[in-house]
Amino acid sequence: MELKKQLVGKNRDETAILLTAIASFLPFYISLLSLAIISVYIFVNNARRKASTGGIANIIAYAFIALSAFTAFVYDNWLGIWVSLWLFCALTLLNFSAAVVDKDFFIRILRTITSMSIMVSFGAYADKLINGLEDPVYRTQGYCMNANYLAEILFLSVLAAAYLQITKSAKPFYCYAVAFIDCIAIYFTGSMFAWVSVFIGLSLLLILTRHHVLMSMMFMVTASAILVLMSMPELFPRLNEAASTTSSRFEIWEICIDAIKELPYFGRGFFPYRMIVENITDTFMCWHSHNIILECLLSFGIVGSLMAGAYFLLFFKRLGKMHEALKNSNNTISAFVFALMIAVGVHAMTDLTFMWAQTAQIGAILLGGAMGASIKLVKENEAKEN
Repeated sequence: MELKKQLVGKNRDETAILLTAIASFLPFYISLLSLAIISVYIFVNNARRKASTGGIANIIAYAFIALSAFTAFVYDNWLGIWVSLWLFCALTLLNFSAAVVDKDFFIRILRTITSMSIMVSFGAYADKLINGLEDPVYRTQGYCMNANYLAEILFLSVLAAAYLQITKSAKPFYCYAVAFIDCIAIYFTGSMFAWVSVFIGLSLLLILTRHHVLMSMMFMVTASAILVLMSMPELFPRLNEAASTTSSRFEIWEICIDAIKELPYFGRGFFPYRMIVENITDTFMCWHSHNIILECLLSFGIVGSLMAGAYFLLFFKRLGKMHEALKNSNNTISAFVFALMIAVGVHAMTDLTFMWAQTAQIGAILLGGAMGASIKLVKENEAKEN
């Protein structure tokens, strides 16, 4: 049974998803409010609710969310309880996007995201201009609460622009302009590892889709940037802080490992790091452990981490099947998702910029939408063959 046919008011559903995507580029509380509104929109309608729930992967995810909320309650981690509720809404949004989005609408989503990123980038320029007058090393954060979150949002837009270019879904001038404007804003965020995400994400997308000319151009640009970095390191913000930031991460990871040993099986729920270090003097204060593996073990323990891993394993397995089924026609969408998730995963080894309302909300729409578009393409091909 096609999920698309279960839903009535398809135009309303698409509008709801687009508005939620737009809200992801607005201030934090507006983004959260939009996620709450679309969750209510989904659950008040029986067809939308059924299309957004069910399946083995979702059952594992719901059990994982329930476990994380319970462990957070046990250890008075009230933030963890709220984040568990938020994750439930984000998962619902991902599934709803999979039910609604087809190939054409996926392009509309990417165009919306890239257009909004231009607005955010110019806001970041203004932020840097105003605050940089008093503090030359100020890291612009625009609408986000942290410069690294802004850099992650802009990375997603750069990858979306690359997809639009290689699929000829937008004019080349627009795609290159978006990438150029966003990359300048990323530079102003001072997020060093965001460039690794950009490089890995674009490289994988271009390799998987066999766009060797574009890949060669990107490698030339990267090589030129490295040469400039070697000759004029003062042009790159925070490069002189690399040693201190690395040292602080090792300190964080050591604290996390000791805390994991105390509760190795079920953890303490989402974001327990700040609770752990609040009574430790002379240590780096932050919300998370800056490493996805340690964060999972610290927050969910071995049991919860295995459940989360099982969910993503099933997600990748289904995406792999879609990629294989479309190998002779159009597997660009699945290549986009592989590139996105691997780039984010590599970045997550040193920072958790995707564990945030705005970035994860955009990610839920992109991942769900890409999966839904791939499924519908496969069904269309099967219908043509029959």
